[in-house]
Amino acid sequence: MIEDPNIQETAHVLQETILDILRRRAVKEGLEHLALEKKVPYEVTLRIYGNDYLRSQLSDLRKFFDRDSKAYQVRDLTAVVDPKVKEEHENLYRRWNANFDAIANKLLLHLERDYIPPEGVSGQILDAYIDDMDMFLYRLIGALTNAGYGVEYIVRDKTSFQDLNSDAIKFFSGLGN
Repeated sequence: MIEDPNIQETAHVLQETILDILRRRAVKEGLEHLALEKKVPYEVTLRIYGNDYLRSQLSDLRKFFDRDSKAYQVRDLTAVVDPKVKEEHENLYRRWNANFDAIANKLLLHLERDYIPPEGVSGQILDAYIDDMDMFLYRLIGALTNAGYGVEYIVRDKTSFQDLNSDAIKFFSGLGN
């Protein structure tokens, strides 16, 4: 087994990042559930939370394409595995550029002058992208393991996200009372 602390730490940090993204989505879905039932009377709060949700999700997703030499980089991991995994990451990067990069960099994180943002971001496209990123990371960790690297796999099971969703519904329901 190959013990490479850089690869182990990078794999761990990126898995924690996707866990944060998935947890945030579960909370958002709980809040949306209440909003659809008209049980959340705070429309401004929902708008603020929605904007913060989008900013947080895009900020974390952007980390998977970071090229700063001081940052944890997916390409450090894809460099040591099957080229198909690297190609999958490149495809995700192209989708990132097409759908989210400008919004993240020019609106949510930097407020670039004269940037005209699109009307909105499709929740379905963002959720599908998050799911694809999660599956990519799952395959990447598997490829690292198959290549002989000793990396820890952090379990991301649906039950824990369903529990978090239920907790969010209870929490937000209690705010209206």
